[in-house]
Amino acid sequence: GQPQQEEVVVRIEMKNTIEQPVAAYSASQTEPTPDQKTDMDGKIMLLKQNPSFRVICVGHSCDLGREEVNERISRARAEKAKDYLVQQGIEESRISVLGEGSRYPLVPNTSEKNRRINRRVELLIVEE
Repeated sequence: GQPQQEEVVVRIEMKNTIEQPVAAYSASQTEPTPDQKTDMDGKIMLLKQNPSFRVICVGHSCDLGREEVNERISRARAEKAKDYLVQQGIEESRISVLGEGSRYPLVPNTSEKNRRINRRVELLIVEE
């Protein structure tokens, strides 16, 4: 009954925390900054506590530039995020990588502030 329900809620909260975007990439940046790594460190801790969570690193770009370039940059962002997870001890077999280019903005690309929000990596969780 009760304890199991609480456990489910905790898992959902952990999942939501991990899935918060790592944002504020500058236009052609693919390598995570120290701040972005700190952000990922919290997520890595949760991934270590939940070995059944598999991760899809999804890179996104803003709408500036040609889409083929955006696709490449967004994928590189996801790859570098994956490299960091692996360096920090997350098994490579748990991680896949996707680059979505500028297809899925979180907010309209109407200002530099918004574009920084859209330039992001998301760690999406897939349960085993």
